[in-house]
Amino acid sequence: MTEEKIIEENTDGRTKTIGYRGKNVRISRTGGAGLRQSSKAGGFTFTGSTSEGFRETVNAGKGPKIRSKNGRVILRGRYGVGKSSNVNLSRSGLSLSTRMPSGTVNWLSPGRSSATVAGVTIRGSKAVPFAILSWLFNIGGDKS
Repeated sequence: MTEEKIIEENTDGRTKTIGYRGKNVRISRTGGAGLRQSSKAGGFTFTGSTSEGFRETVNAGKGPKIRSKNGRVILRGRYGVGKSSNVNLSRSGLSLSTRMPSGTVNWLSPGRSSATVAGVTIRGSKAVPFAILSWLFNIGGDKS
């Protein structure tokens, strides 16, 4: 949804979203109203939100973030491994993904993979063979 917009339409002219998003407020048809305020001090970011409570965030380098949300400590981050691989640490666990010419393969959670074939995006474990085939056929070509 774009800034300061009440109704957003998709390419067919149908109403896609009804809501309002300002700098510190968001009102939506399904989610109701939400207010938030954020401030920075040193390397910390403090955010108070009516929907999510209070949280503190500190960037612990380029990729990882250490957060405290309502008293719980959360460690998250994405770390680049080589040119085309990432290790992602999130609430749901650890994952390892590799970017390939037509998509991304998530080796530890194949259901989070994706590939684009002839302009159609395929998601989930069905995308893994397409992404790997595109990588095999592109080995001699340019690297992405």
